[in-house]
Amino acid sequence: ALGPDSYPTRALYGRYLAWAFAQVVAGAPEHVVIRVHRVRAVALAEDEDAGATVRGAGAQTVVLEDGTRLSGLSAVVLAQGHVPVRPGEQEAELGRFADRHGLFYVAPANPADVDLSPIAPGQDVLLRGLGLNFFDYMSLLTQGRGGRFERSGRRLVYRPSGREPRLHAGSRRGIPY
Repeated sequence: ALGPDSYPTRALYGRYLAWAFAQVVAGAPEHVVIRVHRVRAVALAEDEDAGATVRGAGAQTVVLEDGTRLSGLSAVVLAQGHVPVRPGEQEAELGRFADRHGLFYVAPANPADVDLSPIAPGQDVLLRGLGLNFFDYMSLLTQGRGGRFERSGRRLVYRPSGREPRLHAGSRRGIPY
């Protein structure tokens, strides 16, 4: 159970998502058919000959890694997780700014796949956004560098190792999401 000094781990979040999906499946109306395909989708295309199916939108086909084709779909939900993306103009400009000023810039990525070793102890680090990746980076740059939490009465107190950078965080909306 989560307490006042704990947070939901990714593993716990995964169990929550599995539970929520099971609730959706169990509560689906009788006319809804749910088929689970535990394989990666590799292509998505418009069905050329299916005609309009929903509010003028054409049907779609998803091709799975095992060759299965799911055709005539009126809607497709893309839940992609962390995927490599080409940087947009904003990310490219941030990268150029960092280069001009001798800063270390990390484009949006899965924090577990990023080499953070160039970040020196005490170095100022700006974390953009307060979503799940923020918490991953915060953990990697603090506890991942030897910092630890100790109980002091009813509170947890962070004890730095001295190898952490100085973290500055912000969000466009000013709140975690």
